[in-house]
Amino acid sequence: MEYIAMGYRVLPLVPWGKAPLADLVPEGLKNATLDPETARGWWREAPGANVGVLPPKGVLVLDIDEREALRWLPLPRGAPFHATPSGGFHVFLRLPDGVDLPARARALPGVDLRGMGRAYVAAPPSRTPEGVYRAILPLRPPEELPPVPEALLERLPKPAPAPPPAVLGGAASPKRLAALLAWGADRVRRAPVGTRHDTLLRVARLMGGYLHLGLEEAQALHALVEAALEAGLPHEEALRTARWGLEAGKANPLPLPERGLSQRLEGAARAKSLALALALTRS
Repeated sequence: MEYIAMGYRVLPLVPWGKAPLADLVPEGLKNATLDPETARGWWREAPGANVGVLPPKGVLVLDIDEREALRWLPLPRGAPFHATPSGGFHVFLRLPDGVDLPARARALPGVDLRGMGRAYVAAPPSRTPEGVYRAILPLRPPEELPPVPEALLERLPKPAPAPPPAVLGGAASPKRLAALLAWGADRVRRAPVGTRHDTLLRVARLMGGYLHLGLEEAQALHALVEAALEAGLPHEEALRTARWGLEAGKANPLPLPERGLSQRLEGAARAKSLALALALTRS
């Protein structure tokens, strides 16, 4: 209730864990709420559930896994500071108006970017087998958070630019759409450990932007999940992340890339992934 009163959406996590409690929030962070009665109902159903907090768009959470990062990160005094059971920290900061950053793993050495309405964090008094989340400096409302220092902001990754545009509208040939899907699946399949989740999410959002051109959502979901499984992601995480990304991309339609780019993408995709995408298109 305290988190909700400060303006932070909440969701129940599995007891002793960090994954959303699927029986109560089947769509994960999409189900996070500011409604006190909904939250009370969740914890009546699962009184042992951990607490997930989804900071709003303008709130950046630095998820610091390595203590050494505290020595070189230019952090402002007084920022809310939560200790995690694994020995890391969550630091809550306010982004400048108009600044939009991607949620990303290993954005800096030992530092993941969370919050911003895109990625929740487990929060006190949650616990895991390793220990308890503790508020060293308690969380405050978003408008009371210290701003991200300029020196830190300059080092953080910015959103990737959109693909080269063509004319928006109309349908595309199955072959060109299959080449795009194969290229995207290959990017997911090749993603290094530590970047697999974020790569899948970015590619799924991109593919979601092509659904209006005739790319079949079920085909895209199948190809991306299969690629994520090959990369080593658990099935549940792969399915959930791919669905979220496609849904987000669907709300932001993209134009088909120029034909030259599509041809280069088709050539870059591995034969296995291209054959899979073509077979899905024909089915």
